[in-house]
Amino acid sequence: MKLRSAAFATAALVVGVAASPIAAAQDGLIFQSVIPQGFDRDRNISVLGRSRPSYNPIGVSVGGLLFFPRVETGAGVTSNAYLTEQNETAAAYASIEPSLRVASIWSRHSLEVNGATLLRNYIGQSRRNERTWNLGARSEIELGRAFTISAEANASQNIENLFSARSQPPL
Repeated sequence: MKLRSAAFATAALVVGVAASPIAAAQDGLIFQSVIPQGFDRDRNISVLGRSRPSYNPIGVSVGGLLFFPRVETGAGVTSNAYLTEQNETAAAYASIEPSLRVASIWSRHSLEVNGATLLRNYIGQSRRNERTWNLGARSEIELGRAFTISAEANASQNIENLFSARSQPPL
């Protein structure tokens, strides 16, 4: 009798191990949602969030390139130019931010180059002036139908406010 129950237990163990999967990966949602996956939500985009093709810049076409120049200016006044808690210094500032993007309109290869700079001058507080810039280029070259070479390069100069946090006010 013991032999029979041992054989039965061994057979049940072998069948249980053989019938169960070794490893399984979950693919998809654990809980099925009322909204199906991949549902097109275009109808739920607000009016302000929608793209407006009529407002997109058209660029200046020169040969096979499109040029997109842009200039932004601004001015303001701050009561605390150095962001200190004591000895606050008021200053007016003016800024100009020119930028240029050049994009190719070639049928097979692509090239895009962009550059921008921000010049912000605090009147009477030259230590607080800001000068930042960035340059970037991206290219894609097709070699036949199956091969494509892509390259991208970026460089920039950013600033970290030397007078932020709890620094001492300038003398």
